[in-house]
Amino acid sequence: MNDFINKLKAYWEGLSADQRKQYSIGAVVAVVVLVVLIIFISGGAKREFEANTDRILGEIRGAIASQEYAQAVEQAERYLGTENPQLLDLHKRAKTAQLLAELRVLPVEEYYENLKRYKELVEMYPDNVRYRDRLEFYTEKVQTEGRRKGD
Repeated sequence: MNDFINKLKAYWEGLSADQRKQYSIGAVVAVVVLVVLIIFISGGAKREFEANTDRILGEIRGAIASQEYAQAVEQAERYLGTENPQLLDLHKRAKTAQLLAELRVLPVEEYYENLKRYKELVEMYPDNVRYRDRLEFYTEKVQTEGRRKGD
Protein backbone atom coordinates (compact mmCIF):
# COMPACT_ATOMS: atom_id res chain seq x y z
CA MET A 1 0.00 0.00 0.00
CA ASN A 2 2.82 2.39 0.86
CA ASP A 3 4.40 1.65 -2.51
CA PHE A 4 1.18 2.65 -4.25
CA ILE A 5 0.94 5.86 -2.22
CA ASN A 6 4.57 6.71 -2.96
CA LYS A 7 4.01 6.17 -6.70
CA LEU A 8 0.88 8.30 -6.57
CA LYS A 9 2.74 11.04 -4.70
CA ALA A 10 5.61 10.96 -7.23
CA TYR A 11 3.11 11.14 -10.09
CA TRP A 12 1.36 14.13 -8.48
CA GLU A 13 4.63 15.93 -7.89
CA GLY A 14 5.58 15.39 -11.54
CA LEU A 15 2.49 17.23 -12.77
CA SER A 16 2.57 20.84 -13.79
CA ALA A 17 0.58 23.43 -11.83
CA ASP A 18 -2.05 23.54 -14.62
CA GLN A 19 -2.43 19.76 -14.60
CA ARG A 20 -2.81 19.74 -10.82
CA LYS A 21 -5.45 22.46 -11.08
CA GLN A 22 -7.38 20.47 -13.71
CA TYR A 23 -7.28 17.31 -11.57
CA SER A 24 -8.39 19.27 -8.52
CA ILE A 25 -11.32 20.83 -10.39
CA GLY A 26 -12.29 17.39 -11.71
CA ALA A 27 -12.21 15.95 -8.21
CA VAL A 28 -14.38 18.76 -6.84
CA VAL A 29 -16.89 18.28 -9.66
CA ALA A 30 -17.01 14.54 -8.98
CA VAL A 31 -17.68 15.13 -5.28
CA VAL A 32 -20.44 17.65 -6.03
CA VAL A 33 -22.11 15.25 -8.46
CA LEU A 34 -21.90 12.47 -5.88
CA VAL A 35 -23.46 14.66 -3.18
CA VAL A 36 -26.29 15.72 -5.49
CA LEU A 37 -26.98 12.08 -6.38
CA ILE A 38 -27.06 11.08 -2.72
CA ILE A 39 -29.47 13.89 -1.91
CA PHE A 40 -31.67 12.97 -4.87
CA ILE A 41 -31.71 9.27 -4.03
CA SER A 42 -32.35 9.81 -0.32
CA GLY A 43 -35.14 12.25 -1.11
CA GLY A 44 -36.76 9.58 -3.28
CA ALA A 45 -36.55 7.05 -0.46
CA LYS A 46 -38.11 9.52 1.93
CA ARG A 47 -41.02 10.21 -0.43
CA GLU A 48 -41.50 6.48 -1.01
CA PHE A 49 -41.52 5.80 2.74
CA GLU A 50 -43.99 8.60 3.45
CA ALA A 51 -46.34 7.30 0.76
CA ASN A 52 -46.09 3.65 1.89
CA THR A 53 -45.24 3.77 5.59
CA ASP A 54 -47.69 1.12 6.78
CA ARG A 55 -46.80 -1.32 3.99
CA ILE A 56 -43.04 -0.89 4.45
CA LEU A 57 -43.20 -1.24 8.24
CA GLY A 58 -45.43 -4.29 7.81
CA GLU A 59 -42.96 -5.91 5.41
CA ILE A 60 -40.10 -5.31 7.85
CA ARG A 61 -42.16 -6.75 10.74
CA GLY A 62 -42.99 -9.76 8.58
CA ALA A 63 -39.34 -10.34 7.71
CA ILE A 64 -38.43 -10.21 11.41
CA ALA A 65 -41.25 -12.64 12.30
CA SER A 66 -39.99 -15.00 9.57
CA GLN A 67 -36.46 -14.69 10.94
CA GLU A 68 -35.31 -13.08 7.69
CA TYR A 69 -33.20 -10.62 9.63
CA ALA A 70 -30.82 -9.65 6.83
CA GLN A 71 -33.77 -8.79 4.60
CA ALA A 72 -35.41 -6.75 7.37
CA VAL A 73 -32.16 -4.87 8.06
CA GLU A 74 -31.58 -4.17 4.38
CA GLN A 75 -35.09 -2.88 3.83
CA ALA A 76 -35.03 -0.73 6.97
CA GLU A 77 -31.65 0.75 6.03
CA ARG A 78 -33.10 2.10 2.77
CA TYR A 79 -35.33 4.42 4.78
CA LEU A 80 -33.22 5.31 7.84
CA GLY A 81 -32.93 8.88 6.57
CA THR A 82 -36.61 9.37 7.37
CA GLU A 83 -35.77 9.06 11.07
CA ASN A 84 -39.17 7.49 11.68
CA PRO A 85 -39.19 6.21 15.30
CA GLN A 86 -41.01 2.97 14.43
CA LEU A 87 -38.58 2.28 11.60
CA LEU A 88 -35.57 3.00 13.82
CA ASP A 89 -36.93 0.60 16.44
CA LEU A 90 -37.56 -2.14 13.86
CA HIS A 91 -34.10 -1.65 12.40
CA LYS A 92 -32.51 -1.99 15.82
CA ARG A 93 -34.56 -5.12 16.60
CA ALA A 94 -33.72 -6.71 13.24
CA LYS A 95 -30.02 -5.83 13.46
CA THR A 96 -29.83 -7.22 17.00
CA ALA A 97 -31.56 -10.45 15.98
CA GLN A 98 -29.29 -10.75 12.93
CA LEU A 99 -26.12 -10.33 15.00
CA LEU A 100 -27.29 -12.75 17.69
CA ALA A 101 -28.24 -15.36 15.05
CA GLU A 102 -24.79 -15.01 13.46
CA LEU A 103 -23.11 -15.35 16.87
CA ARG A 104 -25.03 -18.56 17.61
CA VAL A 105 -23.42 -20.35 14.65
CA LEU A 106 -20.02 -18.64 14.77
CA PRO A 107 -17.27 -20.75 16.35
CA VAL A 108 -15.79 -19.20 19.50
CA GLU A 109 -12.32 -19.53 17.94
CA GLU A 110 -13.19 -17.01 15.23
CA TYR A 111 -12.19 -14.21 17.55
CA TYR A 112 -12.18 -11.33 15.11
CA GLU A 113 -15.60 -12.17 13.64
CA ASN A 114 -17.08 -12.47 17.14
CA LEU A 115 -15.40 -9.22 18.14
CA LYS A 116 -16.97 -7.32 15.22
CA ARG A 117 -20.46 -8.48 16.11
CA TYR A 118 -20.14 -7.77 19.83
CA LYS A 119 -18.74 -4.34 19.01
CA GLU A 120 -21.92 -3.56 17.05
CA LEU A 121 -24.09 -4.88 19.88
CA VAL A 122 -22.27 -2.74 22.44
CA GLU A 123 -22.70 0.32 20.22
CA MET A 124 -26.46 -0.32 20.21
CA TYR A 125 -26.70 -1.39 23.87
CA PRO A 126 -23.84 0.26 25.78
CA ASP A 127 -25.35 -0.68 29.16
CA ASN A 128 -25.63 -4.39 28.40
CA VAL A 129 -23.08 -6.05 30.69
CA ARG A 130 -23.09 -9.38 28.83
CA TYR A 131 -22.30 -7.74 25.50
CA ARG A 132 -19.56 -5.60 27.09
CA ASP A 133 -18.04 -8.66 28.79
CA ARG A 134 -18.03 -10.63 25.53
CA LEU A 135 -16.52 -7.64 23.69
CA GLU A 136 -13.74 -7.45 26.29
CA PHE A 137 -13.15 -11.22 26.04
CA TYR A 138 -12.82 -11.16 22.26
CA THR A 139 -10.75 -7.97 22.28
CA GLU A 140 -8.24 -9.71 24.56
CA LYS A 141 -8.26 -12.83 22.37
CA VAL A 142 -7.63 -10.82 19.19
CA GLN A 143 -4.81 -8.88 20.87
CA THR A 144 -3.23 -12.07 22.22
CA GLU A 145 -3.49 -13.72 18.81
CA GLY A 146 -1.93 -10.65 17.20
CA ARG A 147 1.01 -10.75 19.62
CA ARG A 148 1.53 -14.45 18.90
CA LYS A 149 1.64 -13.82 15.15
CA GLY A 150 4.10 -10.97 15.75
CA ASP A 151 6.56 -13.30 17.54
